This record gives sequence, structure tokens and C-alpha cells, in this order.
Amino acid sequence: MSALSGMSAEGRNETRAEWALDALRAFGKNTGQDYFDEPLQPGDLDLVDEAGGDLVCALMHLFRKLGGNAEELLERGRGHFEHGVGEEASEQAEMEETANE
Repeated sequence: MSALSGMSAEGRNETRAEWALDALRAFGKNTGQDYFDEPLQPGDLDLVDEAGGDLVCALMHLFRKLGGNAEELLERGRGHFEHGVGEEASEQAEMEETANE
């Protein structure tokens, strides 16, 4: 059973965001970008952009090293992201429709 089963799409996406923050914390300890010990605020977007971009770059290097196409990895990730956001929007629209009945 998946750690995400039984959750709403919004809950699943929030959990995925927390997993990403955990990854940034671990990555930042190795790179010296250990900015993520305090709760993040909207003004911290530039820190996530910096360290997150570096993490994505490192994943692409790993994927390439193992014989994969890094662009395909990015596209797959984008597809997963868009699917999750789409599920969240669909659930929200359903809830609004039910509330208006």
C-alpha cells in the first residue's frame, strides 16, 4: 500500500512537497546550502530555486551517468507534477459543484 493511499489529491501533493523539502535538507547538508532548518516562508522561494535547481541538476547527472536521457527524466517528472495538479483541480471543482447543488 502506498504512503499516499487514502489521501485527497491536495494531501498527496502536500506530502510530495514535504518529501522534496526533506530531499533539499539532505542535499543542502552535502552542498553547504543548509537553508532549510527553519519553516519555509514565501520569501524563501529564491533559496528553494537555488538549491532545488542544483538538486535537479545532480539528479540529471546521475540519470545520465546510468545511461538515461536526462531530458526524459525531466519530462516524466513534469508529467507526474501536471497529473497531481490536475487531480487536485478536479477534486476542487467537484467539491465546488457539490456545494452549489
